[in-house]
Amino acid sequence: MKIPDKILVGGHTYEVVVGNDRGLESEGLRGSHSGFLRKIELRSEMSDEELSCTFIHEVLHAINEVYINSVLIEREVDGLANGFHQVLEQLGVRFTK
Repeated sequence: MKIPDKILVGGHTYEVVVGNDRGLESEGLRGSHSGFLRKIELRSEMSDEELSCTFIHEVLHAINEVYINSVLIEREVDGLANGFHQVLEQLGVRFTK
């Protein structure tokens, strides 16, 4: 499944950008989420599997912020993202460029 250009989380439209490689790489990140800018950025230089997991991870950050006031810490978001990614992969769902 192609990563969409936009997603809705709690009625908020988030722009999804794949390809801010230099900006994210300089910060040592695969992806980022900004609730203020309503934007998710993903590096394009990853494998499809890693890109899919990173997209799920950043979407969970948006869900965490919108629905539960950012109570989940990074380790919890990471664990949930990896779990969701594993289940979706088993079902044949992978997010790609």
